[in-house]
Amino acid sequence: MPITYKPLLDLMNQRNIKRTDLRDKPFNLAPSTVAKIAKNQSVSFNTLERLCEAFKVGVGDIIEFEK
Repeated sequence: MPITYKPLLDLMNQRNIKRTDLRDKPFNLAPSTVAKIAKNQSVSFNTLERLCEAFKVGVGDIIEFEK
């Protein structure tokens, strides 16, 4: 099943957070990880956990599975 980060991108849009902001605190993501998110490629569970903690949401609020 392909994973999509559309819910994360929608959440970022609602909170006026740009993709480049993910490289800064409190996210501290590597540029390659931000690129993977933009391309709907898989990222580590640690990355998902960091995003959930920073946004104060659950994992279901930042990813979804497409059929």
